[in-house]
Amino acid sequence: MSESESKSNPSERRLRLSARLGSRAHLLGLRTTRLEAREGSGAFGDQEYDVSIEVSPGFNVDESLLVYSFDFTVKLTNGRRNALKVRVAYEVAFWIPDDVNYRDEEFQAFGEATAVRVVHPYLRRQIHELTVDFALPATVIDLLRVQLSDPIANALDPSKD
Repeated sequence: MSESESKSNPSERRLRLSARLGSRAHLLGLRTTRLEAREGSGAFGDQEYDVSIEVSPGFNVDESLLVYSFDFTVKLTNGRRNALKVRVAYEVAFWIPDDVNYRDEEFQAFGEATAVRVVHPYLRRQIHELTVDFALPATVIDLLRVQLSDPIANALDPSKD
């Protein structure tokens, strides 16, 4: 892939940047560091709700320990009225060899390409459970998807059969 192609496709550039770190990192664990849920004035049983998700990511490196933090705010709204607001924070830890020097750009790319995908299924489960607990329609947030223009990934695409 040429330099101009990687600049025109930020998703592939991010994956390429994260590859060196991703080939050496080992997942150590995940924990929920905060969970808050507040019902709003717009919660009315079986109505449909719009879902919005905001995330504030961060990371910290200490020798061989790489820790990503993700603070999510998920809002279910009905028009202009909030039905439910959830704030949940996660930390996910990886071991990395300390004999290699990585750039901040690589840590950021690995977080965007990999670490958030470790956390996302837990966020989906918690949002589903909380909507049910608050007697709202069970809500499942979307899956994260990786889009590649890689010939190998395209060859493995079952829709091409």
